[in-house]
Amino acid sequence: MVGQTATGHTFSLAFCHMEWENDNGYIWALQELKILFQPPRISKFIIMDHEPALNMAIELVFPSSIHSYCTWHISKNLIRNFCKYFQEDDWKDYQTSWNLLVSSKSTEEYENNLEKIKEKSKDYSGSWAYISNNLLPFKKKFVIAWASQDPHLGNQASSHIESAHSYIKSFINNSNGELCTVFQNFQTAI
Repeated sequence: MVGQTATGHTFSLAFCHMEWENDNGYIWALQELKILFQPPRISKFIIMDHEPALNMAIELVFPSSIHSYCTWHISKNLIRNFCKYFQEDDWKDYQTSWNLLVSSKSTEEYENNLEKIKEKSKDYSGSWAYISNNLLPFKKKFVIAWASQDPHLGNQASSHIESAHSYIKSFINNSNGELCTVFQNFQTAI
C-alpha cells in the first residue's frame, strides 16, 4: 500500500502478505492498516484497481473515504482484452476515443464521446459488451465529469507507484514462497 504526499511524493505505507485476495483477505488487510491511523488521519481518497472484493472491503472499513478506479489499470485491461482484435490504426483510434470518454469534463461531453465509442465498437461487439457491462456502471469512479467532484488533487491513476510495486515483487520471486524467505527477500528490497 502506497501513500502520496501533497507535493506528489510517494511512500510505502504498509506491506501485506495475503493468503487470498478475496473479501475476507481484503477486509483483514484494511482493518490492520486502519489500526495504524489516528482518526483524523484516515485516508480521505483511495485509488484502486477495479476489483469488486477490494471495493467492498474499502466501503466497509473506510466508509467515509472516497475511492476511485485507476484509469491506468482500466486502460491496461482494455489493451489486454481487445487490442488483438483491432488493426493497429483502428486500435489507436479506438484508444483515443476511450481516453476522450474518460476525460470528459461534463455529462454532455461524456454523452457525445459515449456515442463515438459506441460507433467505433460496432465492428467489435465484444469490446462494447465489456465496456457497457463492466465499466460504465461504475463511470462515476473514473470519468472526470463525476470523479472530479471529489478532492483528489488530479490523481486518477496509480501508475506512478507501479514501479515501486514491481521492484518489491522482483525480490519476492513468487507468490507461494515460504513466509520466512519472503520476509528476508522483502527486507533486502527495502
